[in-house]
Amino acid sequence: MVNSLYDVNVFLEDGANALQADVTFSPNGRAQHTYHGPPCDCYRSCTRDSTIKDYLNKLRRETSKGFDFGGWEPLTKIGEAFAELNITEGRWLGSGTSNCLPYGGALYERLQAIVDCREGTIPGCNFVDKGYAYNLDTQSVIGREIRLGVDAVITNYPSTALEVLKAGDIGRLVRLARVGDSPWKRIVD
Repeated sequence: MVNSLYDVNVFLEDGANALQADVTFSPNGRAQHTYHGPPCDCYRSCTRDSTIKDYLNKLRRETSKGFDFGGWEPLTKIGEAFAELNITEGRWLGSGTSNCLPYGGALYERLQAIVDCREGTIPGCNFVDKGYAYNLDTQSVIGREIRLGVDAVITNYPSTALEVLKAGDIGRLVRLARVGDSPWKRIVD
């Protein structure tokens, strides 16, 4: 939930190399502003916002666009949506929950399915370029999901994720994405 220009600055200064925003649309489908609102993740403020114009103007200087489907839709439905929209690259798929809730069980299974889809081990599932987990805020959970094989994590605490990346076994598995890396291709050193 990085929904204000202030939050963009704070998260980038804290080491984030990607941002998640919540866009509010008018009844006719026009993007209006970034805003999440209550209920919030634990230990977060979710009332800051920005006009969509100001937010996008700031991000244009700092990011690349991609396509993301998150949530609990069946993987087959997500694949059908990508096909119907003729989206054949830049496809991210993620899953997660509020950091206030326990992380495991069905969430872990969903992430495993996303990784398996990306790897092509599920027949007919060839529409995930990168998979990610969201709202991972503790070192143990971040480390577990990286070991599972996700390409990225979304966290309310980028510095915690950076600490995990410095850990011995994790540091040998992955590295932080760099500006020159393609956000659409897997990084395999």
